Amino acid sequence: MQYYSPFHFIPTDLIQGNLLDKKALKKAKKRLLAEFELMGTTTILLKEKEVDKDTVLKIFEQLENGKQATFHLKLYQEPSLLAFLENGDTEVFRDSGKLEILFLQHDFLKFIEPYFIEQYNLALYQAIREEDLDLVDRICALSGFPDISQEATAYQRTYRYFKGRIRDLNEAMRKTRKEYLPDNELLPFVSYEQIELWNILPDYFDSPRNEYALELEDLALYLHNTHRRSTLGVFVLEQGLALNINDETESRLNYLLDQIRENAVKVGDNDLERSKDDSSLFWMAFVAIKVVLILLSLYKS
Repeated sequence: MQYYSPFHFIPTDLIQGNLLDKKALKKAKKRLLAEFELMGTTTILLKEKEVDKDTVLKIFEQLENGKQATFHLKLYQEPSLLAFLENGDTEVFRDSGKLEILFLQHDFLKFIEPYFIEQYNLALYQAIREEDLDLVDRICALSGFPDISQEATAYQRTYRYFKGRIRDLNEAMRKTRKEYLPDNELLPFVSYEQIELWNILPDYFDSPRNEYALELEDLALYLHNTHRRSTLGVFVLEQGLALNINDETESRLNYLLDQIRENAVKVGDNDLERSKDDSSLFWMAFVAIKVVLILLSLYKS
């Protein structure tokens, strides 16, 4: 649902201070309805926006309602918020303090809520896709929004995106079991930007964040045991540990990290990035470590 201010296409001289001139409002309504008759069309062009007769009637119905008119007027007088609701302009998040003050006005918040949630959902998703850490941080830092009842809608696109990243990581891990994937196909999953994006996100993303870390655990195992790429495996685990994860997940990653480092020392593994040896020794180590991790998880639960 996209908001479009009625004050873009009705005379601004209807506004007298913080009130609307009711007589002038009726004249404006009559003039616009007459324009439909004169044009002989179902829509007319107002300020480069095509609107139909029902839309015009609905707008004037709201403006004739004193409370609704007040909200439209208040929003028109907040240009940064208006630009966000109409066009998704994110400048409004540069002064989140002012936005939070507006949110304290419960009735006004209820009025803009359906428009704000939709734009918030899209803005956060786009900032995530563009890896704009500063903007993501400013959007997520907004106090008082969304509340628990709004989270599923406000985070819908972002949640789906990160669940997709988990699936992509899982697919890369499965490919690693069968073939040697170059670093440039794996490093994007553990880049600084990717880890920071995960960490900026609020508690609503705790479950997928831990799920992502456990996928990194499996990736590190296959890197070490299938291709003897211990250096990369250690880096993957270190990046996984940089995520805001729960104690159980952190314990699992730390355990595997210690095992890989210890095993690398035993076999004199100084630079395994170029090696692709798939020896039975490493597969035995893989199975053993997985069993220990499962037992550790069962013991923790």
